[in-house]
Amino acid sequence: MRFLFLLVFIFLTKTVCSQVDEVVKDPSDALEDYFELPRETVYLHLNKSSYVNGENLWFKGYIYDRFKSLPLKETSNLYVGLYDIKGTQIDKRLFLAKDGTVQGHFVIDSTFTPGEFYIKAATNWMKNFKEDDSYVQKFEIVDLDKPSSTKLSVKKDNDVQFLPEGGYLINDIMNTIGVKALNSKGYGISIKNAVIIDNNGNEVAEFSVERFGHGKFEFMPRFGSSYKASVVFNDNSEQTYPLPAAMMEGINISVRNNSQQKRIAVIVGTNSYTKSKKPNASYYALIHKNGGSERINFNFKEEETQSGFFLSKENLPPGVNVITIFNEDNKPLVERLFFNSYNLTYPKVNATVIKTTTDSLQIKLGFSEQYSADADLSASILPSGTDAYNHSDNILSTFYLRPYIHGFIEKGGYYFKNVTATKEYELDLLLLNQGWSRYDWESVFKSSSDKRYEFERGITLDIKLNEENEDGKSYYVFPTRNHQEREVTVEAGKKEFSIGNFFLGQDEEVFIAEKSANGKLSKPKIYITSKGQNTEDRIIPWLNNSTTQIISVGPSSIELIAEDNTIALDEVVLRQTKLMEKARQNPNVQSFLRRKIEVVDEKKALNFPRLLDLIRSRGYQVIENPADFSVSISSYRGGRLELFIEGVRQPNLDQLSVFQTEDIESYFFDRNKTVPGVTNGFTESLYIFLRRGGDFLNLAGKGQKGISTAYRVDKGFEVPKKFYTPLYTTYFNDLFERFGVIHWEPKIELGAKEGTFKIPNTGLEALKICIEGMDSKGNLYSEIKIVEIDKM
Repeated sequence: MRFLFLLVFIFLTKTVCSQVDEVVKDPSDALEDYFELPRETVYLHLNKSSYVNGENLWFKGYIYDRFKSLPLKETSNLYVGLYDIKGTQIDKRLFLAKDGTVQGHFVIDSTFTPGEFYIKAATNWMKNFKEDDSYVQKFEIVDLDKPSSTKLSVKKDNDVQFLPEGGYLINDIMNTIGVKALNSKGYGISIKNAVIIDNNGNEVAEFSVERFGHGKFEFMPRFGSSYKASVVFNDNSEQTYPLPAAMMEGINISVRNNSQQKRIAVIVGTNSYTKSKKPNASYYALIHKNGGSERINFNFKEEETQSGFFLSKENLPPGVNVITIFNEDNKPLVERLFFNSYNLTYPKVNATVIKTTTDSLQIKLGFSEQYSADADLSASILPSGTDAYNHSDNILSTFYLRPYIHGFIEKGGYYFKNVTATKEYELDLLLLNQGWSRYDWESVFKSSSDKRYEFERGITLDIKLNEENEDGKSYYVFPTRNHQEREVTVEAGKKEFSIGNFFLGQDEEVFIAEKSANGKLSKPKIYITSKGQNTEDRIIPWLNNSTTQIISVGPSSIELIAEDNTIALDEVVLRQTKLMEKARQNPNVQSFLRRKIEVVDEKKALNFPRLLDLIRSRGYQVIENPADFSVSISSYRGGRLELFIEGVRQPNLDQLSVFQTEDIESYFFDRNKTVPGVTNGFTESLYIFLRRGGDFLNLAGKGQKGISTAYRVDKGFEVPKKFYTPLYTTYFNDLFERFGVIHWEPKIELGAKEGTFKIPNTGLEALKICIEGMDSKGNLYSEIKIVEIDKM
């Protein structure tokens, strides 16, 4: 058992303690087997829900262990894709997760037409389970140029559904009936009036619904009677709907979950006909979550048609729990979901502006007592009147609610914002109307709990040799951006081997050389492939009958100038070209080197044709050995020189013998150990960055390429990119207020009791700050704050 709970008070009947013979697998054992493997849930915090062509969609991902209620750290590979309204994949990329979080972005370019789209995040581990645990969120592209238009739905009628609590309507006993009132798009609507009428025209019950169309009522269907609901909608239209037919035989369930009380009442009912069929029938309730369960036996006392018990909230696991009633043959009869908020905490976050300058604002976040200084938070900062942040879910609804629900949930995040007794009642209505859990019992009983897919950590390289490996021969893997050099020993006679846990970036090259017994490197005859799960897929849109509503705002005077990798205006193209021409903007150059590197121009390449010539010109002693092409370099102080290529430390200096100066875009000699990580006395470092294109580029057959086989990873990890604030022609415009973006902070710097970060000062009087995150203890953070700006 994964949890221990229940101070159970049996009422209306005595507990039957006798054990019956079971004809199928015990449900408790089946649940433990079915949930033997960990289950993970992913949430993506998007910086907006509505975008304009030329912007970037920024996201922060959070990965959660549902069993432990903690960040899940085993997964490093997160696949995030974009899909159109039909579920067809547009793009999918691989992102690197660390300690349960990941960040990235997608460019919203001209290939996206206005309309609705989906973003999906999934892992390889999720494929072990029948249930789809991937995260799917809808977003939209708005049109700033065309007149407003909306595609009309083909289906026009509203719909009202009736869902007996537990699953079945039983004759001649009191039943609770859930109600869902939906429009043609599948979203909840309110109604003006509704009554239940029997076949003789008598009104036997009435009901109402809350904001998302959920409601309930109680009534006792009689044998031989039929019933319908007469519903008057807000536009005064009227429609009648038949109620489900009541069953002659069976049991039902009623769960009373009052948020103000510490116990949950569970009442199980049956009718006289059912009792007469099997007077001594025994039943039991299984209260369960994530494979942990507790069993309560009961029966119906003679002359009684009700039985029940109390559950102590204090000893229940927090979040969604399930009650399933079984008969003595272990057949599930009815089921009900309920939410236990007793042990849940919602850490509060306050936001204020503590410093204002002409160009920037400093935001301060203060936290409640549940706050942990290791919390990992992200924040989207938008104009206070934005129309562009309307996500259906937040991190709380994604982790606490959605993994247990089978059907569509409208605005799941609503139930976890400023939680009140009313919202807890509305959440219970939602669960009543969801029916049974998403984990169907047929699958649970048949589970084998086989692990077919692993937690992915990096990329695996599969290498095939053209001939059997010779004794004494190994393979040398040159350093990469995220790895030191490594040597792989392959058994004699083998023709293939694999290298795992490679964290290779998109389009990054890895070089492998053959190493003889005497240590000589040479180019091997091998074929390299990579093993990954970034394959094309589809999604099933949430609502098959949903319409695509294109939000258009008419002719605009606002210019949304996106980040420098998006061509929006001529001036942006010019700015982007100028930046790309500057060697100091090379993405491989670390931030601490950008103001220190020197650029190789044509004059320098002509004066010092070989890179070793350029090194000598700086006062270093260079010794070359023509026999084995080895190179040694020392400074005038006698210190040795370390070599870094593209930010990766090299095992030796031998590659320098084949580099031409024209091959180099920029370089930096660190003589004073100013760069982090260099600590040895008299050690100096040379950082070189290869030319990415242009007249000088001529690397074929040189350097490590000349003695190794290269493999370019076309579906490697995306390299994280720093958020760049879009440029706007004006901040004082209705369209900027509605769709503009001010800042995206994927990882907020935190202290003992607060966090701070800077944002651009747009001159607006108020901001909307949307915060999501979690900490190492499993506390979840979700706040939306409107912050007034003191002009000072």
